[in-house]
Amino acid sequence: MSTIGYYICVPFAWLVRLFYNLTNSYGVALILFTLVIKLIMLPFQMKSKKSMMRMSRVSGQMQELQKRYAKNQAKKCRSSTKRKASIP
Repeated sequence: MSTIGYYICVPFAWLVRLFYNLTNSYGVALILFTLVIKLIMLPFQMKSKKSMMRMSRVSGQMQELQKRYAKNQAKKCRSSTKRKASIP
């Protein structure tokens, strides 16, 4: 068994076994396990969603600049770097 798989599977199996010992039901144990994993992953999902929304907003601004400065490449480059620098 690979080392990475071992370090992932053993704690997960321990957690499922713990929930099974508490509830005596594999179904409820899996539901509790899923909830715990979702709660652990929630901060990462929120950060990803926030980043995706920011990229969507920037994409709209970049398309607007490309339309506005379609004929003047130098102005377009200056304007896009100015926009990128002002994005938090």
